[in-house]
Amino acid sequence: MVRVGRSQGVVERGKCSSRRERGVQQRRKSSSKQQQQQQQKQQQQQQQQQQQQQQQQQQQQQQQQQQQQQQQQQQQQQQQHQRHEDQRERDLRKREAEESPLIPPPHSLSSRPLFVPCGRARSKLAVKQQESVLTWLSHSYNWLLRFEALDIPAILSGPLAPPLDQWERATRAGPVAVAVCWVCAAMVRVGQQMYIALHFFLFALSLCTTFGGSPLQVLSPSALLLANLLTLLAQLLFVFLSGAVFARIGRPAETVRCSRFITLATQAVAGHGAENKRILTARFALVGLNTHELVNVKMALSLRRFLASPSGEVRCTLHDLELVKSEQPFLRFGFNMRHIVGEASPLHGLSLNDLLASDASFSLTISGLERSSLQPVFVVKEYYAFDGEVLWEYEFLDLLRIASDLVPTVDHSRLDVVQPLNTHT
Repeated sequence: MVRVGRSQGVVERGKCSSRRERGVQQRRKSSSKQQQQQQQKQQQQQQQQQQQQQQQQQQQQQQQQQQQQQQQQQQQQQQQHQRHEDQRERDLRKREAEESPLIPPPHSLSSRPLFVPCGRARSKLAVKQQESVLTWLSHSYNWLLRFEALDIPAILSGPLAPPLDQWERATRAGPVAVAVCWVCAAMVRVGQQMYIALHFFLFALSLCTTFGGSPLQVLSPSALLLANLLTLLAQLLFVFLSGAVFARIGRPAETVRCSRFITLATQAVAGHGAENKRILTARFALVGLNTHELVNVKMALSLRRFLASPSGEVRCTLHDLELVKSEQPFLRFGFNMRHIVGEASPLHGLSLNDLLASDASFSLTISGLERSSLQPVFVVKEYYAFDGEVLWEYEFLDLLRIASDLVPTVDHSRLDVVQPLNTHT
């Protein structure tokens, strides 16, 4: 019985252990299932993330493609616009070449004059205006103020009064007396003629100076009228002389001296990359016995061209050129004015032949105040391509030089000195 009980206990123990093993296996299976489920979930999440990433990448690629398409469209539009601008510029140049005043169209030769002045000669053309009498008197007075020999008519017309008096007296005695008078006058010695001429001169001078003392006397009415008119004319001339003197005294001395030439050269420009730009340069210097100084200086440069239409009508075009620096609060020695020829410049694409064909000229204006007297200063300088005042591919020599005593000197004698580009002397 004891053995049977022991065997049953062993069997029960085996059953318990098998149950335990089954539970462990079940737990292992469940844990493995859970792990598999978790792995599957993780894989699904990873797949979802990958899908989302792929969708984002696709969206980014689509956006990039859209941007590229937009850029390509913009580039195409810009290229079309550039081609249109180039074509319009070529058409304009062709039209200007056809309308050039130096080479007019054949059908307009009959309607145009044979000679058209160019360059500085064009500025000397007369201007016809409708003026009133008061305007004519004002212009005449201004012209007389600039006339230097104002007292010559009074001195020359003064000696006419005494001969007129003698001629009137002689006419009262008859033709015979007139003939005798002229014969006697011809037989007078040279010394007496000089003495009489001196008396005539003193008489005319006394009328001009209103002194009154003279060896001659006026007796006839006609000579008296002429003497009074001469006196009135002398007084008016003295008034004109006084106005001319004050006008010349009040005229300011030369303060600004511009260079004789203006240059166009291809040079490197700071701030515009490594590409060279064509630069238009003009310069001026402040001159005088004393060093002049200008304040509130304003500078301007303009281009003028003459173009002829197919009908033969000549028209003038004016363009303002943008300067690198058009205003300066203070100037002591001088200044170099520069205009960079860019795409927006009126000089863009033009050559020297184009400037010559259109009779181009540059107008330089300088305005400011003289520092010591605060008098206004205004200077205008014209440069004509036809007269050789526009130099192509030249540059100015520097005004500043070092003297033998190592003192920096501004040499105004080099204001008009130029040299070919890329050469140094």
